[in-house]
Amino acid sequence: MLMNLMTTAGATLVLWCGLAALLTGINHTTLQRLVNLAQRDSAHVWWAKPGLWWHETTHALVGALFGLRVAEFSLRARGETAGHVTFRLRRWSWWQHLGLFLAAGAPVWTSACAILLVGKAVWWPRVAWAAIGQSTLAPNWPGVLAWGLMSLALSLGAVLSVADLRQLLRGTPAAAALLVVVFAVLAWAWPTGLAAWRRLNGLLAVAGLVVAGLSTGLSLLTAGFARR
Repeated sequence: MLMNLMTTAGATLVLWCGLAALLTGINHTTLQRLVNLAQRDSAHVWWAKPGLWWHETTHALVGALFGLRVAEFSLRARGETAGHVTFRLRRWSWWQHLGLFLAAGAPVWTSACAILLVGKAVWWPRVAWAAIGQSTLAPNWPGVLAWGLMSLALSLGAVLSVADLRQLLRGTPAAAALLVVVFAVLAWAWPTGLAAWRRLNGLLAVAGLVVAGLSTGLSLLTAGFARR
């Protein structure tokens, strides 16, 4: 039973948090390299603003969906800060702590989903997900160019701050509790559903590696520009 729990609920939680940490590390390197090249902080360069706006807006929207009160929300640069969101939540509300977990990591998870979905649409238009492969590749090149620019813009915003990571950790017990409850229900009512959950974890891992690979490629590309 413990092994089943670790390969389903435990693996999902590790993948969520691991993806957030991995992409934050890669994208922070890219952002810092471009900031050094521009010799200005990210709050005051135009090409970083779309990603930073996405960052703060996804924080606020996901938090609001879970009943978190948005006490402060700003997209304006102030000092070295491009924007900020401040939440107020009930201390003993499990639901709001779950919302805090999801809102804290939202910039990374939502940008990864957007990059994957749009990427599929421009590289494999009108192709079923199960049929994706080299033989079905049919890129729409103008769309691919737009997708590349979008991916770079979103990647520059998919960087969790120290405060974001603290909120993620603060909400992790609530997320873990939900996953354990879902595991218990499935183990009792639909044991074969655990195998499907493991397959979904595998797909999540593959998707995370694809996005991480793309982010690494963009980071290497910016490194080339920085050396010129």
